[in-house]
Amino acid sequence: MIKRIYLFLFTILPFAGFAQQPPADLNLPKDAQVDVSIADAKSGRILNNEIVVFRSMLNGREYQGLSDSMGKFTLRLPTGAKYEIFILGFNDSTSYNFLDIKALQGNQYYKKPFIVDIQFEAPKAFVLDNCTFETGKAELKPEAYTVLDELVEYLKRKDDERIEVGGHTDDVGKAEANMILSQNRANTVRAYLLMKGIAAERVTAQGYGLTQPVAENDTAEGRALNRRTEVKILEDIIYKIKPPVKRGFFNFHVFLFPFQLALQPLHEENRPLHTKEVFKYFLFLHPVTYSDRSGDRHQ
Repeated sequence: MIKRIYLFLFTILPFAGFAQQPPADLNLPKDAQVDVSIADAKSGRILNNEIVVFRSMLNGREYQGLSDSMGKFTLRLPTGAKYEIFILGFNDSTSYNFLDIKALQGNQYYKKPFIVDIQFEAPKAFVLDNCTFETGKAELKPEAYTVLDELVEYLKRKDDERIEVGGHTDDVGKAEANMILSQNRANTVRAYLLMKGIAAERVTAQGYGLTQPVAENDTAEGRALNRRTEVKILEDIIYKIKPPVKRGFFNFHVFLFPFQLALQPLHEENRPLHTKEVFKYFLFLHPVTYSDRSGDRHQ
């Protein structure tokens, strides 16, 4: 499942300078450095151990990085491609923006890195698909261990998150019995996580019985949806992007609106500059502002 969120961007593309006659053996980079940082938009807290994926729309190749203890990482991407950026969650990924790295010609090169500052609002809850139990019992079926082991790995990577495991039932049977059953099932999942090394203070268990249905209980399909184990993240998260800095005389500011980006160039020469053009633009060019309408997974 892919959730798409359109976020605010602020892009600055500084001027590009190129050697007029560089030595023949000069090894100029033909890729671009991308510096990524991630922080919580509400609290400002840095977000470590977040996986960010850049997927090339040219050939489908994916490049990823993992934020360090300072909420940062650096990677290099081939030029001449547009990249869709994803944040990986537990069982899905969130696509929220695009990074366009223009192709370079001749002796052109990107001197400064593209800057991607992220403030992300992650999903606050997700269902553990195939976390099934024996009918009327709190005993896990064999197929449930696969998704629970995936949850263990997620919690080990996201070692600063606390979760609630919520048990839910359909409306078959007495409400009191369903409440007890849902609590026991949530306790079973929590016990498995603790057995796998997750700290007890990071996981709580709560049974909700039939009180929070997500579908009608008058069909078998609806009852199946209501019988679920749900994980709530007990911390909020949100993202803001500050796209790249390109070597050039142009300054581009992309203004973001909640759910959409509007892009309309006010200058036609959106490209790196050759040395012979630098002085002309230095004398006559002022920063150009425009808005842009832009808008799986890891290797």
